[in-house]
Amino acid sequence: MTQKDRYLSKFERFIREEEFILTHRIEDEVTERALLYALEVAIEISMDIIAMKIRDMGLKVEDDATNIERITREGILSTSEADFLRQMNGVRNFIVHRYNHLDMDIINEALSRIDELKGIIVKIAEY
Repeated sequence: MTQKDRYLSKFERFIREEEFILTHRIEDEVTERALLYALEVAIEISMDIIAMKIRDMGLKVEDDATNIERITREGILSTSEADFLRQMNGVRNFIVHRYNHLDMDIINEALSRIDELKGIIVKIAEY
């Protein structure tokens, strides 16, 4: 699989999750769980794309926070984009680990900003 194919494969999966998020809303426990999963996967794909880019640049891949910092230092992301990615990664952690309870206002905001996340991962992949 070529480098371009690897990014394309990840991006295609992201698009499927994004389409689900954009065409559904939380109506009951089933749609809530489905949307949480779609959001979790979309954010995880974003972190994977960052790690792929770092590796392709010949740098050492580390944890998500370090990878975001590294890609920002390399000039690929702005500080505000990096802050947004850190926030989204925090949302993913809350979903996965279910710390105490989920703040659905935070989840709904993250769901509403899925297009912004897509824009950032496209920027990273095309760099």
